[in-house]
Amino acid sequence: INRTPPPSSGTRLIVAGSILILVQISIIFAGWGRFHSALWQTDQISDTSGLVHRLDNFVPTNTRKKVPRRRQDPADGTFNGYPIWYNDGSTPQHSSVNCLGENYMDNAWIHRSCQFRNLCFNISAQEWVLYQSKEEQELERLTASQGYHDVSTSMNTSVSIGGVNTKWTWSRGVPRMEWFPQVVVGDLEEPHYELDASVIWLPFHSLAGFNPGHLIWDDFLPIYTLASIFFEDVDSYQLLVTRYILPGPERLWASCDVRDEQADLCKLMFSKFLPLLGLQYDHGFSTNQEVITSFNDNNKQKGRDLVCSRNGAAGIGMLTDHGYKLHGWEKADYERMHNQGRGRNFWEFRKFMMANVGFTQDEVVGPPYKLTISESSSKSYKRKFSFEKQTAAIKAAFGDMVEIEKVRLKDLTTEQQVRLLAQSTFFVTACGGGAVSSIFLPRDATVLLYFPKEGGIENNRETGLPARLDWDLFNNLGYLKPHWLPTESMDDEKDIEILVRLMKHELDLLSHRLDV
Repeated sequence: INRTPPPSSGTRLIVAGSILILVQISIIFAGWGRFHSALWQTDQISDTSGLVHRLDNFVPTNTRKKVPRRRQDPADGTFNGYPIWYNDGSTPQHSSVNCLGENYMDNAWIHRSCQFRNLCFNISAQEWVLYQSKEEQELERLTASQGYHDVSTSMNTSVSIGGVNTKWTWSRGVPRMEWFPQVVVGDLEEPHYELDASVIWLPFHSLAGFNPGHLIWDDFLPIYTLASIFFEDVDSYQLLVTRYILPGPERLWASCDVRDEQADLCKLMFSKFLPLLGLQYDHGFSTNQEVITSFNDNNKQKGRDLVCSRNGAAGIGMLTDHGYKLHGWEKADYERMHNQGRGRNFWEFRKFMMANVGFTQDEVVGPPYKLTISESSSKSYKRKFSFEKQTAAIKAAFGDMVEIEKVRLKDLTTEQQVRLLAQSTFFVTACGGGAVSSIFLPRDATVLLYFPKEGGIENNRETGLPARLDWDLFNNLGYLKPHWLPTESMDDEKDIEILVRLMKHELDLLSHRLDV
């Protein structure tokens, strides 16, 4: 008779251990089942295979896009062209803030940006106002008395109302940028007018809006960045942009208000380029001293001095393209980088501006490939060129494969500049403010920037060092390929050869990209 030998003691231990593990797993799954039922129980689903099904169909509410609804009832007036509605103040309201960028240093205000809820503007005082609830005031008092309590929603703070020009000096000029709305303790319980909930009010000080480069990179870019920090899908909002004129007689060097003729030039530049923000002068834009109001009902006289917006934001000190350094004139400008990692921000800014003028072109087109040459883009003799030898060499090398268009961008409208550059594969220009239109180039386009290798200036003296103006911006745009070429030798045979070979190389790269 064949008998199965009894299990050894080791085998018995393994079997017992396996049974114990199975029992523990059963207990765990039973506990998970009870937990799962409590967590996912719904009236609509009762089958036992529900976990995967429920997870596949589960949509967290905080991922749903919030699009501001626009009021349909008749407005009671307009403010800078935007409709406003009368509020009798019978329902008390208060303001709130949310600030970011704190670095716990004395200059923290330069880095901060703040979002506002219920931001109001006093037309007579030409200043913005926040209404602080008594509860929040008490919270501020408590945190201040304890020390080391950092509250990002405190109204005891400040921001930089505009970009920083270090030539203003840190001892006197730059501190004038420190700003915050006036804080009134207590709820808003008086009659006032209010804007639609789709409006974002963005007060700012222009760094040097008479120059198109400064206007786009130091005003428009930070304004867009500020709005996109706090508000999802900026395209679904209406921007109300108000240029802030500093109080008092003293004006900052090279700013819009230093002289009357400078203010007129700023107005001219803003009028030309405001369509990029979806605005026009006096419609969605003005200075804080030139707001335009109209009211429909003479019976609602009270409250006409106060206009409020549900949404607002301010603080663009470090959101410009250069931060607290200059654009490339001085040696120290190259010691640190400000725009690293902002390529996506620049691309979205480009798309936002182009959409506002009704044009979209994200990819290069060709052949033939368009080459745009910007003539006489600078007033400086060191950066004012006709590019005649370059044009002749490119024609000889590429023939009909490259279509050349030479323009003076200042003679074109904003919409014409956008359309021209968006259809260009190559852009040849001197560096500086005139190169700003390169932002409209499509992805994988090439910008060839001519710079003076001995154009550096420091303390109003020539240094003999390179002046790659806006290098920090161009070298971080991400979607473009920038190449820097010196002006002093630009017409030499070797430099012309380099230009042609660079373009051949870029066309070869494009052919590989298009094959993918």
